[in-house]
Amino acid sequence: MILKENQHRTLEGEDQAHLVSVINSSLRVANMHHFFSWSQGAIQLLLPHEILVCGILTGAGSPMRFMRFSSSRYFDDTRFSEACHPVEGLLPQMISHSNETGRACMLGTGAPQRYCNDALLPLLERSELRSAAADGQRGLDGRLKSYFCFSRVEIPLGTRVEYLLQLLVPYLHTTLSRVISNEGPDAGMDSLKNVPSVTAREVQVLNYIKLGKTNQQIAEELALSPLTVKNHVQRILRKLNASNRGHAVALAINFGVLKAQ
Repeated sequence: MILKENQHRTLEGEDQAHLVSVINSSLRVANMHHFFSWSQGAIQLLLPHEILVCGILTGAGSPMRFMRFSSSRYFDDTRFSEACHPVEGLLPQMISHSNETGRACMLGTGAPQRYCNDALLPLLERSELRSAAADGQRGLDGRLKSYFCFSRVEIPLGTRVEYLLQLLVPYLHTTLSRVISNEGPDAGMDSLKNVPSVTAREVQVLNYIKLGKTNQQIAEELALSPLTVKNHVQRILRKLNASNRGHAVALAINFGVLKAQ
């Protein structure tokens, strides 16, 4: 990833194309499964992560409603509920920090202290999130009306991640709001719990499997070793709980991770 750290921060090279892809593909997101696929595809190329927790206000006076997009066996239902507890949870406290400071909140190894209070680190550790980088969309009153927390982020936390959040959050908010408007306030709250977290590279491998390519052919297409491709395939089968390659493709289409056509 190339990003100038100067007064006029900007993306360069392929990252500009990745951002255009995020914007264009957001227009095709019609339901929660599409949203999951979008967050694990186009967005991963800019801000690689393992877990995404989204919070959004669905009505005046209503509490923020949280949903997660991950199948991590560590961040299970219990830890998700604890992280979103309205009083003691990590997410509401991160939201409070962002409301008070008007900026992103980050926690984890290497995160500058200006992004959050280290007192929240025990909550981060208990939740199994490892790292967290979050910000949201604000209303006219300056208060947050949605919040997006990327966890187990695979790039160093800091100014660069803050800039990427500034770029991505408006599209995350608009896209999620549209899906909820279409499907209702309870859209996807339960059905997405078991959607597998497939990385952008694994989606690439799945697409080649769908085309009937062998591990050797996929390795040549992606400039990887056959062993690396084999490891990707094994992880895909595990994540999808698939019995074979064809079964994995069928499940991925059903989950919205792959397109049918």
